[in-house]
This record gives sequence, C-alpha cells and structure tokens, in this order.
Amino acid sequence: MSINQLLDWNSATGMAEGFHVSPDGGTMISETQNVDNILQSAKEMSELTPGKEWKHAAYIPEAIWNQACREGWVNDKAKWKQWANNPDNKAFRTWPGKL
Repeated sequence: MSINQLLDWNSATGMAEGFHVSPDGGTMISETQNVDNILQSAKEMSELTPGKEWKHAAYIPEAIWNQACREGWVNDKAKWKQWANNPDNKAFRTWPGKL
C-alpha cells in the first residue's frame, strides 16, 4: 500500500505520516521514520568504552516509542528488554551486553 496522501513530515526526526486507501475502500494511517542518523550514532557510540556505573544500551527511534505508547507497553521494562535484546534491533544497540 503506497502513501496516497502525506499528512505530516518532520525533517528533524525523519518522521512521516501517511493516509492510505486500499482497493476495497479501507483506510489506514501509517508512520515511518528514516533512522539512518540514529543507526550511525548507535554505531559510533558502540565503539566507545562504556562507563562502569551507567551504560547507555540503545537508541530508540521515535516510531518505536510511539508504537509502545499505542500498544500500551511504554512503561513495561520487560518488554523494553525484550525489544533491546531482539537480534533484529541490534543496530540500535550501543552496548553489546544482554539487558
């Protein structure tokens, strides 16, 4: 499904919202984010030696944060650990340890 209408674009965050209409007349609003800058920052930070007291574990894209809010797991520490430890999200990690 392609964007039929761009609703919002935020150049600072790379976030785009689009309105879609399916062939059967159903509608959907989508949210996408260009995360190239976030991935580059995570890679650079992962090459630094972490401190002993606090370790920055990962960058969280705004689109993922918004998803967590919509789905109700934004305050669920176990769900965030699951997200951070998921191999699919490894590129967002800044520290290689398991949370």
